[in-house]
Amino acid sequence: MEMSQWTVALTPSGDMHQSKCSSTLQRMASTERITVTLPADILAAIRTEAEGNVSAYTAKALKAQAVRDAAARLAEWQATYGREQIEDLQALTLDALDALPGGER
Repeated sequence: MEMSQWTVALTPSGDMHQSKCSSTLQRMASTERITVTLPADILAAIRTEAEGNVSAYTAKALKAQAVRDAAARLAEWQATYGREQIEDLQALTLDALDALPGGER
């Protein structure tokens, strides 16, 4: 299978910002450039779906996967600690919010 490379710039929040300057991408201070290697057919599909912005499309996909991973860890944590401990944690959270100025329920 032929492989292709594509450079992606991601902000810490998962948003994409890029501009062209003399046919090169300028990296904004809040982005990092990475290089990923993908199968050529997957890259072709991404380019078709991305409507010209592969970086934004890739960032959105990576952000969605990060949310799924976090949800799986949360479900595992909930299964491990049970409903009673979760309710205790929620009560502690509400108490901490109540302690903030203007935070009373």
